[in-house]
Amino acid sequence: MCQIVAEELKIPVDEIQVIAADTETTPVDIGSWISGNAYVTGNATRIAATEVRKKLLDMAAEEMEDVDFSGFAIRVGSKIKLYWSISQNS
Repeated sequence: MCQIVAEELKIPVDEIQVIAADTETTPVDIGSWISGNAYVTGNATRIAATEVRKKLLDMAAEEMEDVDFSGFAIRVGSKIKLYWSISQNS
C-alpha cells in the first residue's frame, strides 16, 4: 500500500508511514477475509491518494496566482509544465 501511495503522490516510498489501527482512534475492524484483499484495498488506497493529490494541488493553486489546470498541463502565469515532465522530475 505504501508503494501505491508513493507512486500516486510522486514521493519516495520511505516517506510513507502506515499507522496500525487503534480502537481508540479508529472503528473496530474484524479483519480482511476475502481472497481479493490486495485488489480491493489497493484500489481504495490509490483512490484515496489521488484525492489527496488533488486536494494538495487545489490548496497550492489557491496560494498561487493565475494557475490553470488544463489538458495534460499546469499553467502558472506564462510557464507551462506538462504532467509527465513534473512527475519525471520528482
